[in-house]
Amino acid sequence: MDEETHPVRISATRTQIIRTLNEAASRDPVECAVGYYSGQFRWFATSTDLLDALTLLEPGFAFDPDSDRRTYVSCMRSMGFLRRSARPADQLTENLRARFSEKLGGFCELAWWGSFHELCSGGSEWASDLRETWRNSAGLQAYCDASDPITDEEVATFAAYLPSYRQD
Repeated sequence: MDEETHPVRISATRTQIIRTLNEAASRDPVECAVGYYSGQFRWFATSTDLLDALTLLEPGFAFDPDSDRRTYVSCMRSMGFLRRSARPADQLTENLRARFSEKLGGFCELAWWGSFHELCSGGSEWASDLRETWRNSAGLQAYCDASDPITDEEVATFAAYLPSYRQD
């Protein structure tokens, strides 16, 4: 990946990158139901959009393209290689998530990625722990097992909670 292949994205300023990532964080996960968590949730319409954000935006957040261009471009190249290996784009495997996280040099840990549906009902330890944290904070643990799947009645409240969630 080089400036000829991605002239707009590589030349984006850190302010533009942060603005775009903040926009992804403000999206409704019910409508943009594919996302990842790296200190905050970011939501996208498709897994392709998610992988594009990881490849084209997160390196500019992790490594300032204005002051550390060499590290930034190196990270972009590594992320681009991973992105090309993620075919078809909807296969967001744990192995691939860990590799993306590693390429971000520890600056940005991708703790989770997947669909909002998986977050609401999936059996991963991370999703179960999140549901338990939400139910405990909302005082709902007495009504069910705190890590149980999110019910249809809980979806809107759970989705509204996610922007405030911070992993310890």
